[in-house]
Amino acid sequence: MTQRPPEAPRRRKLLVHQDVLEWMDDPRSDRQLQQRARLVFSQLAAQGMPPQVKGVQGLGRGWLRTDLGGNSGHQFYLWWARAGSPPVKHLGLDPLEILVRAVRHHDETHAALDPGGPDQWVSLPGQELKDNGLFPELLRSQQDAIESKVRLRVLRGQPGTGKTTVLQQAALGAPGQRTLYLTYNALLAERARDFFDQFAPDPSLVTVLTFGELLRRVLPAAPAVVAPLAERITVLARALDSAPRKFAPWDKHPEELFGELHAWIAGAALPTPFRGAPPCEGQLLREEAFVKLRAKTLDERAARNAVQAVQALDPRLLPEIVGDPWWARRALDKVRAGAKPPKVFADLHAVFVDEVQDLTLVEIALLAALVSAASEGREAPLDVMVAGDESQTVRPTDFDWGAFADAVAPTLGPGSTFDLLGNVRSPRAIATLVERSWSLYQHLDKAQRPRGRADLEIEESVSGRVLRCRVPDVATLARVGRALLERPSTVLVFPGARVPPELQPDGLDVWSSDAVKGLDFSVVAVVDGARRIREIEALRARKNDQVQSLRARTRADQFRVALSRATDTVIFLDVGEDPSGDGALHRLCVDDQEGPLEGYVASIDPDALLALLARDDASAQELVLEYIQEAAALLHAHPRRALDRLRHARGLLGRADSRCGVSDPTIRRQVHRLLGRAAWINASQQGSLDGAELMEEARKALQLGEMKLAAKASLLVRDLVRGDADSGASAESLLALRPQVLTEFAELREPLDRALRSWAASREAALLPTGRTARVKLLDAVGGVRALFVDDLPETARVERSLRRRVAVALREESHGREALDVLLPLDPRDRAEEARCHEVLGQLREASLAWEESGDLVAALRCARELPDLDRALALAVRTGSDEASALRWACSLRDLLSGHRAEAEGLNEHERGALARAFDDALPSRSGARRRRG
Repeated sequence: MTQRPPEAPRRRKLLVHQDVLEWMDDPRSDRQLQQRARLVFSQLAAQGMPPQVKGVQGLGRGWLRTDLGGNSGHQFYLWWARAGSPPVKHLGLDPLEILVRAVRHHDETHAALDPGGPDQWVSLPGQELKDNGLFPELLRSQQDAIESKVRLRVLRGQPGTGKTTVLQQAALGAPGQRTLYLTYNALLAERARDFFDQFAPDPSLVTVLTFGELLRRVLPAAPAVVAPLAERITVLARALDSAPRKFAPWDKHPEELFGELHAWIAGAALPTPFRGAPPCEGQLLREEAFVKLRAKTLDERAARNAVQAVQALDPRLLPEIVGDPWWARRALDKVRAGAKPPKVFADLHAVFVDEVQDLTLVEIALLAALVSAASEGREAPLDVMVAGDESQTVRPTDFDWGAFADAVAPTLGPGSTFDLLGNVRSPRAIATLVERSWSLYQHLDKAQRPRGRADLEIEESVSGRVLRCRVPDVATLARVGRALLERPSTVLVFPGARVPPELQPDGLDVWSSDAVKGLDFSVVAVVDGARRIREIEALRARKNDQVQSLRARTRADQFRVALSRATDTVIFLDVGEDPSGDGALHRLCVDDQEGPLEGYVASIDPDALLALLARDDASAQELVLEYIQEAAALLHAHPRRALDRLRHARGLLGRADSRCGVSDPTIRRQVHRLLGRAAWINASQQGSLDGAELMEEARKALQLGEMKLAAKASLLVRDLVRGDADSGASAESLLALRPQVLTEFAELREPLDRALRSWAASREAALLPTGRTARVKLLDAVGGVRALFVDDLPETARVERSLRRRVAVALREESHGREALDVLLPLDPRDRAEEARCHEVLGQLREASLAWEESGDLVAALRCARELPDLDRALALAVRTGSDEASALRWACSLRDLLSGHRAEAEGLNEHERGALARAFDDALPSRSGARRRRG
């Protein structure tokens, strides 16, 4: 799990110079620059660094600056420095203090800047920024949403309109009350935690989870990792190819069939009536229900063939292909059957849901059911606030606000909708480009267009730029693409779910649209965008072909997702001499009335493009900072790419005393620490083949980053990754060291815990260590892992049980019966059969017979009872088993009673007669070796 521990985080403080405060209060200062500065203040407090950072050379070396915009360009910058950096090193700042020194014009960059002293600064923790006018001002529509008292609030808005800002501010508006904040992926969850750690009055009252994490808290059996979208589509395509018949038109369009399966056939399999469809009893919609729900979009033949194609698949593939919606329906059934919501819902006041458009109907219904169940018995039900954008789906959910309202109305009521219209994030040129891309939905049927669209109000002081570059062939694409990727914060994106192989020459790293969801890059190069737009236009022109219209809508969504990820520059990087699509792309960039986009370059050749983007003027520090920002964003979804970027950053550090190196010790430590963390995350990934080497790299990096305990833990994890038979001692040491490591470096919690869980799971089939001590350590370590994750890792208990049996058997076979019993006794339920074997090794035949009886093996119990001998017990067991030995044992019992004098007939026997009977009795008894006794 990625949820942080409940201990209170340390708060950052901004030391704001009086010059900055006076500039913020001065009515003559540009209002847009002031608003941009407020955003940077909040980013500094939340993350310690805003997304855009530049370094300074010359006399100002060591200062950092962030672009505020101005005069349609990059005119004014906010100058700041972190503790330990050269300009403020002598001031003894706390590691979490950041000095915000000045707002300066670009022309002043090379002039020296005195940091001033404490008497000129105002110390402000994040919580106090708002009271001092240094927190982003909310627009009226945003404030209305926060102040609304209705139970369900719905925020709709395009990228950059502040949906996440409103959600987080609303969550802050419930001091002293527990809230749950849900979002799409681990990166967005981490950013939300950073925000609440710094701004919430009590961060422990705000729980942040991804949708997947919440699902697995309800249903622990759901897989922790879901394969990427492109891989699941490929599995479906292969299954269709091997199907016994064709299912037109879907056999030629597996991506579109996947969308129908994910969003509707599985994603809308609701257990309650929905839009005229009856309740769905299983995890897939029945044919008639699907035909009814998709009547406005698909003709009957296409709809029936879609269901039949899914029914023809191997059922074992469906959980893998569908992913979370498959398990969400099982979780929904569990909640509806009366299961209590997870502990996180206890005493909850409100739930905030970001990126709701990436949930299917069954996932939305699960969330609504959890809220409803958690509200039972309370005076006031839980409040819910959701935010989303229909056109920004990266999972095929076919999301629309009307279906959302219908799905939640039975439990949450109708709610109120708030449309956010003002762009507060993207540069003007890029925000305008994204706004104009709505034209890609023109001529689609009304039912297939995104809803909730309103004209965007763009008020941004930074301009941005849009460039068009055509490369003649894929060889040039590879050369230009690799040169672009040498820049920090740059990505190549194909606006689709699967990147065509021909656009990845020589392994060029081109991402799909879903891969960049939630990430921001300074430069986004859209590969083959002109041709893609032309395809969209051709598809939407085929109005009578509903499947092609679906494809047009999906491609338009994917195109808009790619565009909205850029924070500075969009490049349309088109391949080949074919000019098809140029007209359509040109219309996005050059409006008939408004003219060209600000910063638009209609044509630039490849070499000129690289020269324009060259960073020869950038210092090593500036480049390293950009690599840090990019890698931090990539860590969760693309850890291998993040590691590569950090290795670039490490190479740029140089020597601290070199003119070409990075002298700021804070930045140097940050690179090493982030590199160590990236190596940890990669090493803990399932199927990692270089885990041991990565942990050695992590150890070295963390030592340089002055994380001594984390470096020591890296060595221990290296031992676990190697999987040696005697790794139990390393695991036991790691468990003991874990609290101290997480105190030193809390961000290692997830990979550290994943490493422990993976190691414990691997012990079930691994070789046992030699020697009793090593085996005991192994069991103690696995038991420690089981105890640590008792709530969310039930399979570890199964592994521990299996391992205890294996160790006990090994000890018993080595004649260590007592130690074997000690290993078995903690098992619940007990393994009485193996306990019986251990008692036999120890010669404890009475205990062995009782244990065999409890295990259900009466034959073995009888054997041990006869070897004691315990004639009464043996006779009783023989009668229960129907053994032929019962008559002999009955006779022996009679003789024993006769000899003992318990029978009246024995009183008349003399001493000689008694001796003869005793010898006969002795011959009748089996020896412990199984042979008959000989007369002495």
